[in-house]
Amino acid sequence: MSDYLTHVFQVIQEVYPSLVDPPTLRALLPSLLLALVAGDTNVIISTPQPSNIQKVIGKACLSFLTDLLVKSNYYNLTQILSIVFGLSVKRVRINSVQSPDQLLDSLFIYPVSYKAIPHRSISAPPPRPPSSNLTEHSDSTVYNPTSLIPPVPRFLRHSTDPLLPNDHQNFEHLPRLPQVVVISHLERAGRAAHLALAEALALRQIVFRTNHTHLHGTWDLPDRFFVVYVTQVIAGEPMERPNLDHFAFSATLGQFPQLNRPPSPLNGNMPPSPSPLTPTPTHPPMTTSPVLPYNALPPAHEVHLSPLVSNYSVALISAARHHPELDGSLLTARCVKHVEDLLKASGVVFGQWNGENEMNQIIPLVMEAHVRRIVPPALAHRLRVRDSPREQIMGLLWQEAGVRSWKRKVGEDTNLFTAEGEDPSVVALEPQSSGLKRKNQKSIKTILAEILVEV
Repeated sequence: MSDYLTHVFQVIQEVYPSLVDPPTLRALLPSLLLALVAGDTNVIISTPQPSNIQKVIGKACLSFLTDLLVKSNYYNLTQILSIVFGLSVKRVRINSVQSPDQLLDSLFIYPVSYKAIPHRSISAPPPRPPSSNLTEHSDSTVYNPTSLIPPVPRFLRHSTDPLLPNDHQNFEHLPRLPQVVVISHLERAGRAAHLALAEALALRQIVFRTNHTHLHGTWDLPDRFFVVYVTQVIAGEPMERPNLDHFAFSATLGQFPQLNRPPSPLNGNMPPSPSPLTPTPTHPPMTTSPVLPYNALPPAHEVHLSPLVSNYSVALISAARHHPELDGSLLTARCVKHVEDLLKASGVVFGQWNGENEMNQIIPLVMEAHVRRIVPPALAHRLRVRDSPREQIMGLLWQEAGVRSWKRKVGEDTNLFTAEGEDPSVVALEPQSSGLKRKNQKSIKTILAEILVEV
């Protein structure tokens, strides 16, 4: 680890030695720091496929075990984001297909309480009851540090908005948006909900178009807001393609987290991290102040990328986009912008310090090694291995060839910085086309490694 990462890791271990298992913390910390320093950077965190266990146990047992590990990562992410960085975190588990407004409400909006101004003849709408239909579709838990209050969003009122201020009603409390949303099983939400989420992430705004909810109009997302999608690499349908382009990078944990650990020092009665024998806790831990406040992290916008680094990263993206074995139709302009932002953030998180500037602030250096470290995980979830030699030939003529056969589960072969326990021979299944992987088919990780050698 770099000097900065080592310092952050030591601080967390000194203050909260039992907050998260050290191997899990080492695996999650680089990804979260990159997202926080880069800003507006959504992340995919996936659980590794235990190929050695899959040979021994059945598929159903493997899916059950992997789901439990997803829940463990789900909990660990919330612990780190809320306690270490002082962010207000809302975690949501999607249980079934949702309408666009239902998904946006469950992901982004805290429960709202209304109170009308006294001595008015028209009262404000009552709050939505806890037994709302949304609970049938998703389970959400809010982790909000007691020392921090999430920002109140700026409400863009329109002429058709029923919540326009007038002489008859007013509200003391407006909806509050979380700073981070941790989602699991997003693939269950349905296509319409996925498209609504893609629009919200692109515009950095939430737009409610129907009248089934008490919220109407457009709401701005908080500054530096980002989404963490926790997934597993087996079973289930993949995320919709429009959403994949809004996630800057994907990281696969290199090993399974330890299933047993002592309770957290924050609360003697708080249960340990979720395990096959321990359910996910329903109440957030209490904290007085964050260890490393997110707004005190070094900024990335001042980091300078040399022409050599910029050209090298663009060359790698271009090589992946035109590789005959890869479908690179999702390597868009947004992908190039994500890579640039991540490279600047990597200069802070992984960089070598090179003196001070006029403002007495330490300026990091971004080198070619950072490009080789950042580009593969920024591209992997956007890529798909083409099905056959025929599709490879067609792909040279038409970049969108084989798009409909996109059935790769996001997160595979996308290990970010560590590779312990990962089998590089694991190849994605694409049931839409053939139902079986081709013999001797290369994995995305293998192809990206070849590109790094050649370019």
